Amino acid sequence: MEKTHQSVLDIYRFRLMHYSERGIGNKSKITGTIITKNIVFNCLERYLELGGSLKSLKLDDKIYGEFISEMSML
Repeated sequence: MEKTHQSVLDIYRFRLMHYSERGIGNKSKITGTIITKNIVFNCLERYLELGGSLKSLKLDDKIYGEFISEMSML
């Protein structure tokens, strides 16, 4: 994998970990905005589109499926 591509994936992964640590409804120290499910969903989807894996985020397919299902209802 190209170094630039890996760097972008790392940024998305770090951002997702940050959102997880801060929690939905709290202010992000990275962007200064309130963390919403929509922000997490968009970041996660982009991470996966670029080739990131659920395992590197310590998510299993069941948790991911539940989250996607919940987001599709919004």
